Amino acid sequence: MKRSEFRARLNRYVNGAIFSTSDQVRSLFSDTWSFRAHAAQICEDYRVLEPALPTLPAEEVVIPPYKYRDVRIEDLRGTLEKEFRRDIDGIVLHGSFGSGEPVAYSDFDGLILLNDEVFQDAPRLADLAARLHRLRSPMLQIDPLQHHGWFVLTSSDLRQYPESFLPVEVLKNACSIYGYKDMRLSISRLEHDPLDQGFRRMADTLSGKIRNGRVPANFYQAKVFMSEVMLLPALYVQARDQKGIFKRESFTAARADFSPSVWSIMDEYSAYRANWNFQPRGFDKWMLSKSSWLWLHWRKSRGTPLSREVKALFEQEKLQALETLITEMRRRIGK
Repeated sequence: MKRSEFRARLNRYVNGAIFSTSDQVRSLFSDTWSFRAHAAQICEDYRVLEPALPTLPAEEVVIPPYKYRDVRIEDLRGTLEKEFRRDIDGIVLHGSFGSGEPVAYSDFDGLILLNDEVFQDAPRLADLAARLHRLRSPMLQIDPLQHHGWFVLTSSDLRQYPESFLPVEVLKNACSIYGYKDMRLSISRLEHDPLDQGFRRMADTLSGKIRNGRVPANFYQAKVFMSEVMLLPALYVQARDQKGIFKRESFTAARADFSPSVWSIMDEYSAYRANWNFQPRGFDKWMLSKSSWLWLHWRKSRGTPLSREVKALFEQEKLQALETLITEMRRRIGK
């Protein structure tokens, strides 16, 4: 099995283990059933993985420990340190929380490095994955509209590090929430890593939504849409330069390629991100604190309706301006 295929399955497994309608139904009655049901197959997939042989020289990436003061992060850090030491080799907090620049819009971005030994024991893997998935609840305390779970790699992935999955530059602007010392990672990047695929997929996703009239109808859908838009500059520069870039730096790096009129839609979405103000109350607040599949599905399809101000972000004129920017990005990188 290719490592990219296994990585996709492993991330889906750790973040809920929902692979079928049966998994959805059974998850309503047990929060561990799906993890136990699929653990043996995940372990078997690991056993037939192509070997992770370094093809490029290794570089050391030093990730300092978390030093900012956020009680929610500190509480999560304490849980991770206490309960997961046997099975995890490292946990990296990246994104705006990792660089110490969170705003109200920010969500939780965490990379887990799993010890490869866990794949020798299916019950051990199932227990680990179920416990990690339960930590979705602390993530929702940080961002009630959190739309993704953990980023997951194995420690052996560092020998053929997939920069298309998470750029090394992101790690260099991150911090560790596992232990209180510097985390030192020896990373050998994957030699033939398709760094344009992320942009192509995101451009197709956004263009498809625009063409098919799939306009966000609630705050969860709006947050997903805006987060996809906010990733475009980083993915574009990554495809253009064939190397990773930290998201914050990508806006300046990409802006120079476009006229002010074409880029202006990105400025509009960025401004709204900076002034994000979502404060759920009552049933919505209660619902958004739940991490089971049923409630995750509810918030996607039936979540908090949009305010008039947020609806304005998705008027046809703005969506057309976004499509114009995406088209120009495609043209410039030949996609």
